[in-house]
Amino acid sequence: MPVLELTIDSSYVPTWNTFNAIRELVQNAKDADTLGHKMEIVYNKNRTEPTLKLINKGGYLNKSSLLLGGTTKRGKENQIGCWGEGLKLAWLTLLRSGHKIWARFQNETWVPEISYSETYKSDILKVKVTKSQTVENDLVVEVRGLAESDWLAIKERFLFEPFVCLGESEKIELGGSKILLSEKYRNQLFVKGIWVCELPSKYFFGYDLSGVNLDRDRSLVNP
Repeated sequence: MPVLELTIDSSYVPTWNTFNAIRELVQNAKDADTLGHKMEIVYNKNRTEPTLKLINKGGYLNKSSLLLGGTTKRGKENQIGCWGEGLKLAWLTLLRSGHKIWARFQNETWVPEISYSETYKSDILKVKVTKSQTVENDLVVEVRGLAESDWLAIKERFLFEPFVCLGESEKIELGGSKILLSEKYRNQLFVKGIWVCELPSKYFFGYDLSGVNLDRDRSLVNP
């Protein structure tokens, strides 16, 4: 079983939480959907370990995506992510929180873990790779151990299907961006349908902006 050692220390991005991590995985699934790999998201609360599945039809991962900064999205305006860090840091954050993760595609299964590296004399992020005779047609990313209460709170922070489909009376569209009229979105800022923050000043509406490039941590917000 090959084990790929990623030179990412286990304590990196200590400020990230479960929402930050799930947001990155959903963003990746949405970006793949935009490229034609239809997205499906399934949450199963009835298993011994409640499981979130993010599925992209015909999707796959390249090993280059494990490089810090490795991405095929940079410079593509129809993609949300571009920094090449989110996938790895999402895995790291979820593992620190006690979740388990699988990624299956084609004839490979990737299982991230945090463990000690003899090479670097430190706990780092690793990915175990196994091969199978069965070929998977889709990319399936599983997060196990995500509590239902956490999922219900997280899913409210996405403004696209299969999460939320805003009616015409709930928004005003302006050049691709949206003013959000519903009270529950008041003072909330979204970018490309993904929640960023509560605005530091008081606004009567919420906003979903399309033409804004954010940094990795979504901290470049100018009210």
